[in-house]
Amino acid sequence: MFHAAQYHFNPYALPMLATGIMTLALGVVVLIRERASFSSLMFCVMTLTGAIWLLGYGMMYCAVTDSVALAWAKLAYAGVVCIPAAVYHFSVAVLRIAHRWTRVISAGWAVSITMERV
Repeated sequence: MFHAAQYHFNPYALPMLATGIMTLALGVVVLIRERASFSSLMFCVMTLTGAIWLLGYGMMYCAVTDSVALAWAKLAYAGVVCIPAAVYHFSVAVLRIAHRWTRVISAGWAVSITMERV
C-alpha cells in the first residue's frame, strides 16, 4: 500500500492533504501548549478524526489502482464516522461535565466504532 509506484501526483489531492496535515498539526500544537489537559486531549482526538478523513481522501485521489484507493477510502470512512463522537466528547470535556455523561459518551463511541465496520 505504501509503494511509490502505486501513486501518481494529482493536484486535486493537494488541498485535502494540506488541510489534513494542518488540522493534525493544530491538534498536536494545542495538546503540547495546554500541557496535555483533558480538554486539549479531546481536541486533539477531534482534529485527528478530521485529519484521518482528509488525509485518507487525499491519498485516495493519488492512488493508481482501485484496491489501493479502496483501502484509503475505508480509512477515510473510519475517520468520518468517528467525528460526531469526538466532537461530542470534546464539547462535554470543555464544559467539564464529562463525568455526568459517561454513558452517552461511551454509547457515541460505540455507535461510531460499529458504524465503521458496516
